Amino acid sequence: MTSSPSRCERLKRAVSPRLPERYRRDDSGLTTLEWLLIVAAVAGLAALAVVLVTNVVRDTSDQIAGRSARLTAAEVSAQSIEDDAELDEAEKKKHCERLPIGFTDVGDKGIDAVWDSTAKTCTVTPKT
Repeated sequence: MTSSPSRCERLKRAVSPRLPERYRRDDSGLTTLEWLLIVAAVAGLAALAVVLVTNVVRDTSDQIAGRSARLTAAEVSAQSIEDDAELDEAEKKKHCERLPIGFTDVGDKGIDAVWDSTAKTCTVTPKT
């Protein structure tokens, strides 16, 4: 047996005056609560994802900004000294020996740079 809309409307009108506004139940209230819970869950997951991504980015940036990146920069500088055709061997040795001045923040004590005149290379190693 199905109810006609007019009968439902009559029941709502009959019940509405008897109940205060806060006790009346609306079908949209339950739907709104369900959506609120879903949105809260998604927001919680998004916040967790933000925290995780922030930690990963911080760890990665610490590694990039750390000693290994500066040591790589020192090695690249040493290679550029070796490859500079305008410098003679004495100037290359002088530039190689001055290289640790610019990289004092590598490691705990900086770097050592040694010019090898036989191989004509500038070798960079962290001080220990």
